[in-house]
Amino acid sequence: MKLLYIAGDNRSGSTLLDMLIAGHSRVVTLGEAHQLRAYVRRDTRYYRQTPGDPAHEMQCYCGSTLDACEFWQEVQAALDVPLDSLELKLLINRTELRGMRHWWRKLLWLSLNAMPSLYEYGPLFRATGGEQVGRDSIRLYEAVARASGAEYVLDSSKVPHRMYAIAQRIPEDTRLILLCRDFKGTVYSKVKRGIPMLKAALQWKWTVRQMERFSRMLPAEQVLRVRYEDICRDTISEMQRICRFLDLPYEERMISGERSNLHHLGGSPSKYTGFQDIRLDTGHEAAFSPWHRKVLYAVVRREAAQWGYGA
Repeated sequence: MKLLYIAGDNRSGSTLLDMLIAGHSRVVTLGEAHQLRAYVRRDTRYYRQTPGDPAHEMQCYCGSTLDACEFWQEVQAALDVPLDSLELKLLINRTELRGMRHWWRKLLWLSLNAMPSLYEYGPLFRATGGEQVGRDSIRLYEAVARASGAEYVLDSSKVPHRMYAIAQRIPEDTRLILLCRDFKGTVYSKVKRGIPMLKAALQWKWTVRQMERFSRMLPAEQVLRVRYEDICRDTISEMQRICRFLDLPYEERMISGERSNLHHLGGSPSKYTGFQDIRLDTGHEAAFSPWHRKVLYAVVRREAAQWGYGA
């Protein structure tokens, strides 16, 4: 079993990239695997709904609930434990822990997002559930590989901290895609959904920092940097580049748009609308005033330059 993990910020095109790669015959996708418990229990306390998006039905991509989905039942049989017994989310990402009595979780979340190096400190890593998340995630991937027969298991959970917990257990079998979108596009998409502009900019900045920090644990040849804009502008070339990275032959079906046998969890609702006509969303270009663009760039300058994005 080999793991392909997509790390990146929300609203960066991870669902699109996931669905494109999932078209390969030797790849099986889970979507956002860390949402598994929410889908098994059909309980939105475990799934933070993106404001402005249609409500998730908490069903597999195939249209079935997980207890009626043949694929997920085969995975459970391979695991020999209930699917929702797996701990796939770090303590800082568990959305059921809300309210004032869990203020410490918010403080910890802010600290580890702003200063990702803290997460590498052993006691703190263990206290946030890193060891269990890594162990249980690999158990899930191995069960999925046995049930599907695929060479690669694709997880587009995006969370860099989670990737670190998993990859340090199976470094030789992990391939990591760092996905980034122009900060202006990501911030604009979040602002449309009610997130304050500066908060959205900080989220982008912190996520890029985390990706760069945690990806160092893997050899350079096991990490691929992908920009959302490049996927939209030349989808075929980017898919061919990703296939070379994975040492897989390119398959035309990756861009065909036909996805009849997927069992994907989470992600953007756009996954149901097809992707045969991929276009770059440029709405952000007219959304911000020159002053706003300068403020945003001042916040993210260093990280934006690393990815080739200007003001």
